[in-house]
Amino acid sequence: MMRCTAALVISIAAAAPRPYLYYPSSDVWWVNETLFPEAGGSNRSVAALSALCDSTPGCMGFNTNGWLKNGSLSLAPATIDLYMVSPAPPPPPPTFLWPQPQSVSLGVGTMYVASQGFSLRQGDGPPISELVAAFERFPDLFFRHGEHPPLPGAAGGLVVSVANSSVPLDVGVDESYTLSAGVGASSIELHAATVWGALQGMQTLAQLLDFDYSAGSYTLPASVDIRDFPAFPYRGIMVDPARQFLPPSVLRRIIDSLTLVKMNVLHVHALDCDSFPVQVAPPFANLWAGSFSPRERYTAVELGALSEYGRVRGVSVIFEFDQPGHMGAMCVGYPELCPTPACSGAYGGDVLDPSSSSTLPAMQAVVDALVAASPSSSILHLGGDEVNPACWLASPSVVEWMAQHNLSTGEEVYGYFVARSNAMAVAAGRSPMRWEEVWRHFNTTLHPSTIIHAWLSSEALFQAASAGYRTVFSVDSRSYYLDYLGVQWNEVYGVDILEGLTNASSSKFILGGQLCMWGETVDASNVLSVIWPRAAAAAERLWSYNFDAAPSANNWDTIIRFAQLRCSFLEAGIPAPLPGVTNAGDMRPAWTVGSCESP
Repeated sequence: MMRCTAALVISIAAAAPRPYLYYPSSDVWWVNETLFPEAGGSNRSVAALSALCDSTPGCMGFNTNGWLKNGSLSLAPATIDLYMVSPAPPPPPPTFLWPQPQSVSLGVGTMYVASQGFSLRQGDGPPISELVAAFERFPDLFFRHGEHPPLPGAAGGLVVSVANSSVPLDVGVDESYTLSAGVGASSIELHAATVWGALQGMQTLAQLLDFDYSAGSYTLPASVDIRDFPAFPYRGIMVDPARQFLPPSVLRRIIDSLTLVKMNVLHVHALDCDSFPVQVAPPFANLWAGSFSPRERYTAVELGALSEYGRVRGVSVIFEFDQPGHMGAMCVGYPELCPTPACSGAYGGDVLDPSSSSTLPAMQAVVDALVAASPSSSILHLGGDEVNPACWLASPSVVEWMAQHNLSTGEEVYGYFVARSNAMAVAAGRSPMRWEEVWRHFNTTLHPSTIIHAWLSSEALFQAASAGYRTVFSVDSRSYYLDYLGVQWNEVYGVDILEGLTNASSSKFILGGQLCMWGETVDASNVLSVIWPRAAAAAERLWSYNFDAAPSANNWDTIIRFAQLRCSFLEAGIPAPLPGVTNAGDMRPAWTVGSCESP
């Protein structure tokens, strides 16, 4: 992260009865302070302000705008100057890391890092392809101000050692790492349990690196000792190209943005009642007739490439086949897959027809396509939400089929689809992931590998976890639905996904959380600027889970770190509006879906 932090210059204000430390072009904004306009503010001399501070109980300093300070946390760049009482401890160096590491110790002072000739080296063992690819990407992230001649004593490289390089990417993989550096060391050291932890450590290093414009060199704190690991193994974002098509190039940029804050899952809600943009092999090759237009489709090659793009960056791509409801678009190419036109189109009423001999083979073909597109993922999301059984009961052919299969209720038909599709996923070596309605209806009859995706309340999250099922938090009423455009980042930051959990032993089954960017209010033109920077608030909580140790979003330390993070997003070319800006004027009309070709 590049930032214009003022160089620390210490001198004594000679006219003051107490000695003061002088910090040019700096301030400490996030402390209790008092403005003394009657003292003339910036019109008063430093001597007058220091005399006023000396006579004010508790005053520890002042800035040249006339604000008296009663303490300090860390310095920030400013257009004014700061004076703090000496020998009070100087403000510690700012740490703009996001998410906060589990353990971090940074020394006061500066060490230089040589950008010109900087080497990224792997430790012992054969080359690791993912690290080689990362080494090619990361210099641009490390050295955004270009390469500069090295200063004497500058660290000249990064040495990365990985304990087990053969561990594949998956939700739950060990992402721990340690990062260390110090004045006089020739290299920065990064040790990780897996390649995926090494990638997270490299991202932390990128945030730590600063640029000293006076010296013309990149810098780190004088000593660095970071020991870090995620609190939760699942830290994700869901996007919804079934409602507003998102080109692969946009999905790749979303993956890039996730890595900046150590998020590791992109959930692609690929299929829904509005469109079916995914290529499926014969005999169901015409399923993507349900796409918005021929240009708004994903080929099998594109989806496979997207999964690999995410994998080498430490991001698992999970595709969703939301069924048996929300599947009207599946029936555009094959009308026999839906029961009757009379009940299609109702919200949640676009259900598949269990009486058609084509339905299960078509479902299997879709599962096969999505499994083939994500060979490194152990999870396949199978939806299952908002199913309206009235459609089945209104269809004579389905009612006849129900009688033949000794089924008497729509609930039983629902269970039939859940069981069949779960079996398809399990047979393909995938854990089926389900929206929480599936848990509410079928509870512990579900296959034990099923992951419950809670979005209505935390109740299902905790119940399923207590029963030994893995769960993921996306509760919409608690700020995890990003299509609520008025929700601010501090509201997201305040969400504790474990709040209300009474069975502490079941917390190990709560994998983490996922923010949902439904497509009714965004398209490819603005999806990134609606996701960010709000989603970063959840990224820190899911990685650090620092509710006990860290201040709330209303604390200035958090606010300043968040502002610096936003700068790093902008530097990386990721749009991230100012906090508090919802860009509502840039949104498509609320609750719309459709094609980019629509006028």
